[in-house]
Amino acid sequence: MLGLVTRLRRAKERDLVEAINYMRLKSNSQSIADNEDTWTGEAWNLDLFYKFIDKFPGRCIIEIDGFAVDATDYLAEHPGGAGLLRKYAVNRVRGKSLDASWAFGGGLNNHSRAAKLQMEAMRIAKIIPGEKGKKE
Repeated sequence: MLGLVTRLRRAKERDLVEAINYMRLKSNSQSIADNEDTWTGEAWNLDLFYKFIDKFPGRCIIEIDGFAVDATDYLAEHPGGAGLLRKYAVNRVRGKSLDASWAFGGGLNNHSRAAKLQMEAMRIAKIIPGEKGKKE
């Protein structure tokens, strides 16, 4: 063994089933709707977004494609390591955050359909950019 690969993980059964079904549809030339956005959850302006960050400072909240994604429970499973996710996490103390859309969408790593579906399941709110909350 050359020792070139570390931390390999077995694919989850549900991911394998979904991938097999997707490949069957694709090979049969059936129309495949690529993840239409069916978000019915909360929508936050920037004030609400930052209030959430301030209320839960230990959470790993990442902005991907206009959504707040809570990746905290996934830190230990991420193949690139927790440090990579934390690098993109919104951090008010550091005074900056990185929009992870580019990295997630193929700029850093071309994520699988399973990864995209898992990310969608971790979304907690749609972020409405440029909209400030009303002062009470």
